[in-house]
Amino acid sequence: MVRHKIEHLTDRQDRNGLGSARVSCTNCRRRALNKSLTGELLNGVIIQEKAPGKCTIKMMPLLTYCHEGLLMRFAPAILLLLCIVGNSHVAYAQSIQPELLEWWKANAPTCSAPDGFLFVAKNSGAGCGDEDDRKSTLYAGLLCAAGEPIGCETVKRAQDPLSGRWFRSPRRAQSNNLGQQDSFGPDMAIGNQLYLATQSQAASMNLWLSWLDAHRTCWIGSGDNCVRSLLIRFCTDDTQNRCTAMALDLGILASTSNKLGQSSPSEDVNHLLNQAKLNMLDLIWSDSQFKNDGVSQHLVGAEILLLRRLGITDQRLVGAAHALAGKQPNNPFFLYLSEGPTQKVVNLTLSFCPTPATGMPHQRNQWAWEGDVSQGPSSNSMLWDCVFMARLIASGK
Repeated sequence: MVRHKIEHLTDRQDRNGLGSARVSCTNCRRRALNKSLTGELLNGVIIQEKAPGKCTIKMMPLLTYCHEGLLMRFAPAILLLLCIVGNSHVAYAQSIQPELLEWWKANAPTCSAPDGFLFVAKNSGAGCGDEDDRKSTLYAGLLCAAGEPIGCETVKRAQDPLSGRWFRSPRRAQSNNLGQQDSFGPDMAIGNQLYLATQSQAASMNLWLSWLDAHRTCWIGSGDNCVRSLLIRFCTDDTQNRCTAMALDLGILASTSNKLGQSSPSEDVNHLLNQAKLNMLDLIWSDSQFKNDGVSQHLVGAEILLLRRLGITDQRLVGAAHALAGKQPNNPFFLYLSEGPTQKVVNLTLSFCPTPATGMPHQRNQWAWEGDVSQGPSSNSMLWDCVFMARLIASGK
């Protein structure tokens, strides 16, 4: 006998008329739980039985267990999982036309590293400027997670293969960050972990963890006799402590490390990471509710994608994705996280992305999904944002 679970239904969806669903199960054993976001059980009263084997589901969140059922995801925009017996299907969209994807890739800007490798970047109109590769590791990590090979190779080459230190781009990795400060940061760390997770790069993860451990601030002493701070820093050349890992950053780092079977050389650091992991999902959900600028919301979306690639499933991630889509309902990335590769996601992507008919943007320097898309399509798409969405939609996951 297989146990199946129906997971999430929100108050807002109920007000939209989508808060009830008919469920038919054979030998259905139902247990209704009103479950808080921290996992504590509250009052239960959700399932109303209308006839033997049939029930109506209302309210949120809920867990329903049925035997001999077929678990299906149904009704885009609510991600209600229906346990049913019978023939059902979910209608997902067709992939974006391969010809259009290839046009985006052929015209998407790149920068050249000193070794000649062309990597994911922006183009502000005057060659590869200092700003054009400041976020390459993040964008490339997203592309890698979606299945675009140049994204994976870009992130791979942004790591110093000897020390394990990561940089914002391959060019910066080969030129000591162009002599600038803030060579990395928590947002870039989401990008390289997307690469590490999707490509199962345990050796690169281990090398990076060793670098992070060795570059903690020395409190007392020096060299081998140094007593170090527990604080993890993603770089040592930051301004205003921008490289210091916060609680959520540490929880995500722990999740990636655990998935790849790696750990810090310091037991104290490992303990700190695992403690931070306990509150990670609550913090992501909280950020999805209270972050209001496009860049911060986009980073929450990237974190959700990373945790899903790590195999983490939880109602709080579902709720966080719904919250982002509610704040920006026309952002195809957020909508994809909320309801999957539906036709609406395809249509929104096509409405924002250039085509041969509309012509090439003069400046290709914006990743559209981290802006406020409510103001309409960007005239300066870097095109890699379009490649990312096309790959996500085609992957279906």
